Amino acid sequence: MPGRARLVGINKASLALGQTSHRRCTSLQRDAKKRRAITYIITLLPSAASRKLRGSQVIKLLQKRFDELATQLKGVEATRHTKHSESWGSYEQVDSELFLNWCVKARSLLSRACGEESQHFSQFEKCEEPSMYSGNYEQLKRVKAVFLAAKEDFEGGYLTSVRSLVQAEVFDSELEQATELLAAGYRSAAAVVAGIVLETTLRDLCDAKGIPRGKLDKMNAELAKIGVYNKLVQKRITALADIRNSAAHGNVDEFSSDDVESMIAEVKRFVSNSFSS
Repeated sequence: MPGRARLVGINKASLALGQTSHRRCTSLQRDAKKRRAITYIITLLPSAASRKLRGSQVIKLLQKRFDELATQLKGVEATRHTKHSESWGSYEQVDSELFLNWCVKARSLLSRACGEESQHFSQFEKCEEPSMYSGNYEQLKRVKAVFLAAKEDFEGGYLTSVRSLVQAEVFDSELEQATELLAAGYRSAAAVVAGIVLETTLRDLCDAKGIPRGKLDKMNAELAKIGVYNKLVQKRITALADIRNSAAHGNVDEFSSDDVESMIAEVKRFVSNSFSS
C-alpha cells in the first residue's frame, strides 16, 4: 500500500507539473503572438524615408496653393475701376466680393504656412484694415505686398515653421492611427505607435540642439539639462516611455487602456509644443 500511495503521489505531481508546463508554454506562445502582431503593425508605420516623402507632398500642396492664389489675385486686380464721390473725389476700387473671398483664402494659407505668430500673418491682418480715405484697391496693394513676401520666403525655404508644420502633420496622422488601434482593442500596439512618435520627436529635438542621438532616456535627460523643457516634463516622458516598453514586451497587465489614451494625448501635446516653439 505505501508503494501504491507513493506511485499515486508521483503521478499527481507529474500531472501537475505537466499542466504547469502546458500553461507556461501556452502563455509564452500567446506573448510571442502578441509581439508578432505588434511588430507587424509597426511595419505598417511610415519609415523615415516615407515621412520625408509625405513632408514633401505637404510642401508641394502649399506651393500649389500659393501659385493658385497668386493667379486669383491677378483676377481680382483685373476688376479695378475708378469711382467718383462728391465727398472724396475719385478713388480706385476692385470687386469687393472677389477681394474678400481672396483675402479669406490667403489669410488661411499664411496661417498654415507661416504660423499665426509670424510677421507675415500679423502684417497681412493689419493691411486688411480698410481706409476711410481710399478705395479698396489701396488695401489690395498692401495685402498683395505681404502675400508676395510670404510666397518668396516660402519658396526660398526661409520659413522655419514649414518644417515644423510638416513634422506635426505627419505625427498627427500616426497618433490618429494609435487612437484607432486603441478603439479597436489593440492597446499594446497603440502604445508602441505613440512611443515611436515620442522617441522620433526627441531625436528631432536633439538634432535641432546639436545633441547626439541615443537611447530615449539619455536624450530625455540631455534635453532637460539644457532647458529645452523642465524636470516635470522629463519625468512624464520617462513615464510614457515605461508604458511603451511594457507594451513592446507584451506586459499588458502593467498598463490600462486609459493609460494609453492619456499617453496619446500627452504625446500629441508634447509634439505640438515642440514644433511650435
